[in-house]
Amino acid sequence: MKLWIELLRIILKALGGSSLKKPEKLETPAAFGKRSLERLETCHEDLQEIAHELIKYMDVTVLCGHRGEREQNSAFNSGHSRLMFPRSKHNKTPSRAVDLAPYQGNVPGGVDWKDIGRFKKMVELVEMIAKEKKIKIRLGRDFSFKDWPHVELHDKHKGNK
Repeated sequence: MKLWIELLRIILKALGGSSLKKPEKLETPAAFGKRSLERLETCHEDLQEIAHELIKYMDVTVLCGHRGEREQNSAFNSGHSRLMFPRSKHNKTPSRAVDLAPYQGNVPGGVDWKDIGRFKKMVELVEMIAKEKKIKIRLGRDFSFKDWPHVELHDKHKGNK
């Protein structure tokens, strides 16, 4: 697998694309806060595995894991989701989707929603980690409406029902 990733890096670099080089781990490791951990615990173990690896490279917060009916319909009504309950992968138990965001302690609320560059970096890391761990995912980045925080298990992922 590592050889395949290295070959892909070389090809992409030759084409002028992303180098797909994973950054060094953080010198001072980040850690999830209590609320992030509680939210993450509602998610499928493979999403948890991705998030726990991600935080070694970038400080992130977990915005949402499982959503019940009231939360999902509220997200739909406010425009934060395109699906009503029970159609979202957030509505499964355990949740087949998680919403993550780069955490910045110096920003009110901890998330700078206008800093798309940080979201792009986060999503690229999530993608690399998922590939290394052979976890099939879909990213909100690829949706027509760009849902940057959203990561979900692909329908063809092992054990995904």
